[in-house]
Amino acid sequence: MRVDFTSMNEECANLWAFIDELFIYNTHEHLPPNKNVYRTLKQDILQEVVGGYLQTDLVSAGMRREDLALVLDHDGDIHDRWEVLQPYWAAVQNTGYALMADLGCEGLFGEQISGDSISRIDTRYRELLSRDFYQIVLKEKSRILYSLLDKYQPLGDNGVQVNVIDTDIEVEREYFKSVYRLDHFVFPRDWNDIFQIESQFDISVNSLDDWLTGCELALENAIGKGVVAVKSALAYNRSLSYDQVTKTSAEREFLDVLRSRRNVEWEKLPGAPGVNFQNYVMHHILSLLESTSLPIQFHTGMQAGHGNFLGDSNPLLLSNLLLTYPRVNFVLLHSGYPFLEDAAAMAKMFPNAFLDLAWVHIISPGAVVRALAEWVHLLPENKVMAFGGDLPSIVCFYGHQRIARRNVYKALSEKVIESDLDLASAKRLAERWFVTNPKVFFRL
Repeated sequence: MRVDFTSMNEECANLWAFIDELFIYNTHEHLPPNKNVYRTLKQDILQEVVGGYLQTDLVSAGMRREDLALVLDHDGDIHDRWEVLQPYWAAVQNTGYALMADLGCEGLFGEQISGDSISRIDTRYRELLSRDFYQIVLKEKSRILYSLLDKYQPLGDNGVQVNVIDTDIEVEREYFKSVYRLDHFVFPRDWNDIFQIESQFDISVNSLDDWLTGCELALENAIGKGVVAVKSALAYNRSLSYDQVTKTSAEREFLDVLRSRRNVEWEKLPGAPGVNFQNYVMHHILSLLESTSLPIQFHTGMQAGHGNFLGDSNPLLLSNLLLTYPRVNFVLLHSGYPFLEDAAAMAKMFPNAFLDLAWVHIISPGAVVRALAEWVHLLPENKVMAFGGDLPSIVCFYGHQRIARRNVYKALSEKVIESDLDLASAKRLAERWFVTNPKVFFRL
């Protein structure tokens, strides 16, 4: 992102230069775990930039899903696909998602996306993929020290998703530290999830205690592999309100599932137990975390995609968990957007609640600037982590971190101009939010 230094006073120019040159941590990421996997997934520049968050804005703007499929079809001519995309691109080019894509292409390939530039950008993109692109984009151009990788992988063709560290797929550890999900223990979708745990840990699941043993073995295995946090994304599937329930009520629901077991390979057996079971297992996971140093990241706020129950993801619903497990540190991923004030109030009230601005910079750049300007005098300095890419695209990743740096600069420079902060304090906050807080919090 180009910055006009002629419009800045000397202090603001100094602050921007400091933020622009920081080597930072990326606290939440979904990139493929290694470059070879990446190359199999992204064949050209339209798959690269449209196949992530941008497609949700395109559909929201009226694009038919069959037209989106044409745009993402690598076998089609790229100019023909651009012609399908262009009317909707014109409708969304003002959004943070499109700005991210444009900044990524401009920073990595020298020009923004258009009908005239699409072939040239595609050629340069393919050339980038032939090189050590994680080193180039993540380390050299984006100045990322480490990215915290939250990655589920399909296992076979039965619909089971597992953490990448539970597969033989290489995680390139010079770029990534792993985060581990235990959601499939709280919310097994069908019997294949249960079969997978039995196979992975050589156990037989015949009771709730057997299932909890599998959960404990999974967490122990993950800790042994060096994970730095646990993650839950179940706000996509259910409310964040996890009431305390009796073990008896949880076991009753789980036994109802266990009784359905039968050896019919061609039939997908239902396996999702009721809410009492889900609540009990989440509390069990948090009780296990009390004896570790691992924090837990909870997805809060807006869910990706189209159509969901946004009220289920309000961070206020986590209050009972924060109160019940004071020795567990909770990260409110995405800072609860659009419930930013609710999330900030929780971070102020609860010693074990922390805010993470992953994704929010590109949802609403303006909301982040306003929130950070407020948080300067609302929250302790150690309560905010400023950047998480939350993307499957290196091109968009580059654009995202440019927007994040700019947003932090705009919030802090406003305070400097208004004499609410001196330059040294503004620099200290920027380094805290981007570097020190994630480094200390995740023990990096």
